Amino acid sequence: MGSICVAKSRSAQLRLLAIAESAQEGTETVEKIQIVGRKFVYDFGPNAIYELQFIDPKHLEVTVVADASYPKGTLNKFDVDMNEIRPNVYMVTWIEPKTGNTVIHVEDYEQRIAFTHITDIASKQFWRF
Repeated sequence: MGSICVAKSRSAQLRLLAIAESAQEGTETVEKIQIVGRKFVYDFGPNAIYELQFIDPKHLEVTVVADASYPKGTLNKFDVDMNEIRPNVYMVTWIEPKTGNTVIHVEDYEQRIAFTHITDIASKQFWRF
């Protein structure tokens, strides 16, 4: 298991479940981290922990590890749009079909941190994690 990053904000800490360290020490070359087919744990704190697996660049499965509103093991599947911002940094967006909520992630796999923004339709709120 990879190490846990220390988040300096309410952003998620990423724990890499199946990934090899790939940056070459002492060089400017950074090897691309393969995220498709791998599982990542997003830890926003107690009662907000999720395992994400990118099935392919257009499909994401999210399994609840801990959540105040959903039972552990709840599986959600989403159609996503994934855009690489720079090597190992992606913006991933989707609409939750049941609620219509929009979700935007900026995921930095080198730094092991993710920023999440959610538009909650029912409450008319914009959440930043």
